[in-house]
Amino acid sequence: MRDPRKLGRHDSWEGVRAVVSGSDPDSIDIQFQGGVLTLRARTAEPDLPDGGTWLLHEVTPGDYIRQVTLPRAVDADRARTTFENGVLTLTLPKSEDAKPKQIKVEAAPQIGAGSDAA
Repeated sequence: MRDPRKLGRHDSWEGVRAVVSGSDPDSIDIQFQGGVLTLRARTAEPDLPDGGTWLLHEVTPGDYIRQVTLPRAVDADRARTTFENGVLTLTLPKSEDAKPKQIKVEAAPQIGAGSDAA
């Protein structure tokens, strides 16, 4: 897993986008626990024909881990992922408790207002 990675937020979701070039979807593990999102990916050594020599090797094989603390509660059971061209996109809907709530402000009743005391 490589940087750059992006974090996004909306009223109804939190999102993460990470570059995981050299990995396939089966080698990616995503877990969410205690507000921490953990992304693990494995990159294998690419095949090289016999007698070939690497001239540039920017994708190092191995295991990679990134952890992100999400600032709000999410519903991990409804998470959605896509993986396209080496980019993993994860969208986690916010839990109902984490969504903004509108609280109505009510005026206090006026005591004695409008009465004619004599």
